[in-house]
Amino acid sequence: MIIKNIENLIVNKVFIFSILTCFILTFSLKSYAQKFLKTSRDFDLAAQQNNNVLYSTVKPILPNQYKNVDTNFYYIDTLNKNSTFKNIVYWSKKHFFQSDFLYFLKTDTVSNKKISIVANPIFIFESCKDKNEDEQKNYSKNTRGFEVFGQIGNRFNYYTAFYENQGYFPQYQTDYITSTGVIPGQGVGKEYKTDGLDWAWSTGYLYFKASDNLEFTFGYGKNFIGSGYQSIILSDRAFNYPFLRAQYRFKNFYYNVLVAQMQTKGYGFEPFENHRYRYANYHTLGYASDFLNGLNVSVTEGVMWRNVKDNGDYTAYPQILTFLPIISLPTIFNGINGEDNVFWAFDACFSPLKYVKIYGQMRFDGKDEYPADEDKHFGGQVGIHFFDILGNFVNRKYVDWHLQAEINFNNLKQTDPKKDYNLFAHYAEPLQFSSIKEKIFLSEITFLRRLECDFKYLENDYRKLSDFKISLIANTTTRWKIYAGVLSRNPTNGDNAKYIYFGTSICPMNLYVNDL
Repeated sequence: MIIKNIENLIVNKVFIFSILTCFILTFSLKSYAQKFLKTSRDFDLAAQQNNNVLYSTVKPILPNQYKNVDTNFYYIDTLNKNSTFKNIVYWSKKHFFQSDFLYFLKTDTVSNKKISIVANPIFIFESCKDKNEDEQKNYSKNTRGFEVFGQIGNRFNYYTAFYENQGYFPQYQTDYITSTGVIPGQGVGKEYKTDGLDWAWSTGYLYFKASDNLEFTFGYGKNFIGSGYQSIILSDRAFNYPFLRAQYRFKNFYYNVLVAQMQTKGYGFEPFENHRYRYANYHTLGYASDFLNGLNVSVTEGVMWRNVKDNGDYTAYPQILTFLPIISLPTIFNGINGEDNVFWAFDACFSPLKYVKIYGQMRFDGKDEYPADEDKHFGGQVGIHFFDILGNFVNRKYVDWHLQAEINFNNLKQTDPKKDYNLFAHYAEPLQFSSIKEKIFLSEITFLRRLECDFKYLENDYRKLSDFKISLIANTTTRWKIYAGVLSRNPTNGDNAKYIYFGTSICPMNLYVNDL
């Protein structure tokens, strides 16, 4: 018991020391704050298209990962002081349809330090019907919230978002929620009226640029490793989690460390004490250059530390190795087939032509507690992405067309949140692509930056899904869309379904609920 208490005390001190070290380094080194780029596909496509793939493996994208981007906050309003009506019309047009909704910027003329605050609404109001149902039941989603972000001085910036939801889900989504106990990527909900659900969602980041080469992010949210729609290394499909991230660049090399606190046993609507904590590390060492219009290769070591000891007692304390940001140390001390789950992965992308990216991933998991003849240790991905397929013929402001094709294959261990304490999962959902095989085709074409047509086709071992959507982009900055679409789903076992939906939304996060 004394040794156990000493170990816990040491781990707590290591954790506190790690946090304080980050803050001390941040405020003691020269820094310059920039805008934190959002993680959703809408914003990521624009950033990669304009800057051609450099340092894009680990997301959310940190400000100095892209070149030639003015990511600072700057807003200048020139109002007509002679006409109040004209001022109102000008303000409404700009803030509703062109820029962020509310913003404030103040610059110290002596030190040139900036303070900015930007606020936008978040909402999704959507209605959906299954045309094959005998009774035309209306499924709906009602989301209301906000996001606030900005910078204070020239040292750091911040981002926070919150929204509250009520929803009624189609049968295939309800089946997933019933089997896992969580709303896809959004955590546990509670019953709402007869057959609906009510849930809340929040995220937040603090970003510090300690120097031109060193960055820190401390937050509660999601991360992603890769260039594809899916990731077999780390995806943003699971629920939010607390994390500390540091990235260092030296010339064309970069090193990214992610420490995250996950929860296991997050199954169903069980009491909170059954949602047991555990800790994960992702160490990514990469190289990026302008060769071939953009070349990025990296290797990632991931480890999920057990949250039970040999005698079965539950513990929420991480190991000291969790806070030692050195790639390969977990493998050296634990072994690839040790009790803690370790994997190694390789990620690569390059651009043989401008605005064309070829990418792929490979992953190997240790055997852990699984029999040697159960060959569930490998996964892979290959894909191609055309960022502007008509770029040589038509100006992007008139027509902008993205095409992406991807294949993921996976023979990794499947997560059972009721049994497994050390697999890569959080809140009853896997932290990476987990189907056996999936084909993906995406087409996104925008006309005059205001009219968008999206087509998505997904095919895996249990369903085929196609989704066509037409959107009017009311605001090009916040990505406010008014849309209508048709989703067709053909399961391997079960009846086909066709859903017609329409709605309006501002949502800076990726939501994969329709992909099930």
